[in-house]
Amino acid sequence: MNKIIPISMVGILVLSGLGVTAINSNNSTIITNKIVTMDNHPPNEPSNPHPPNGAINVSIDIVLCWTGGDPDPSDNVTYDVYFGVDLPPNNLVSNNQTETCYAPTELELNKTYFWQIVAWDNHGASTSGPCWSFVAGINHPPGAPIIKGPSCTPIIKNFLGAKPLSRPLPKPGPYNFTFKATDPDGDDVYYFIDWGDGTTSGWFGPYLSGEEVTQSHTWSVKGTYLVRAKAKDIYNQEGPWGTIQIPFHWRSVLIINLFFQSDFIKCFLSLPLDDIEHLLPISKDILL
Repeated sequence: MNKIIPISMVGILVLSGLGVTAINSNNSTIITNKIVTMDNHPPNEPSNPHPPNGAINVSIDIVLCWTGGDPDPSDNVTYDVYFGVDLPPNNLVSNNQTETCYAPTELELNKTYFWQIVAWDNHGASTSGPCWSFVAGINHPPGAPIIKGPSCTPIIKNFLGAKPLSRPLPKPGPYNFTFKATDPDGDDVYYFIDWGDGTTSGWFGPYLSGEEVTQSHTWSVKGTYLVRAKAKDIYNQEGPWGTIQIPFHWRSVLIINLFFQSDFIKCFLSLPLDDIEHLLPISKDILL
């Protein structure tokens, strides 16, 4: 493609694939030199999206903007906008626009949208930008997980307010725990568990909101451990921690009307002798 550049000394300088030709004001050629080429550069890659890639809680009235341009100052740049709920977005919603902003319409709350910009210069060269996404509306994090531990936890009560003893469980484990977190938006959730002994589960999932998930763990060192867990939704928004304290033995008073429950007997028989001496005799003053 020829490019015509005005110059003050000779009139017009014509740059083409055949060479460089200077033409005076009478349209007669006065200078022709050797063949040269002048490369065209494609437009800059679209960048700096607004809202930022992966943004959540984005208003449904959002105006999408980006940075464009071209390394050749004389080139004109236009943009094609692809937008929708598919990945990659294949719905061309605006083409050949010169503005670096676009206002989508009819967005829905709690939906993920994807968008991509393709820049064109006036020589037919193009550059595609990366695919960006955002979540429209307000996304709420999951609630704190409800954690249930070994079965003897609710059977023996710390009636006198005594602190748990730092002794091992009847066996090293494994012990089963259940975790259940509910997301107010109904999103699937991932869990992260801190077992209190320096080990964690890492993020795992996803699971349905409100689904009870079972995980097991084995402790190798005597002590009382604080097990805690949190959940995040599919948009990586994390909720608060849920906790449960796992004492290995309790210096406590037993509730007599639970005496003949099988779970109670298992827990009672697992206690060391010096704990049992604090449990007997059982007084009528502590009956439910």
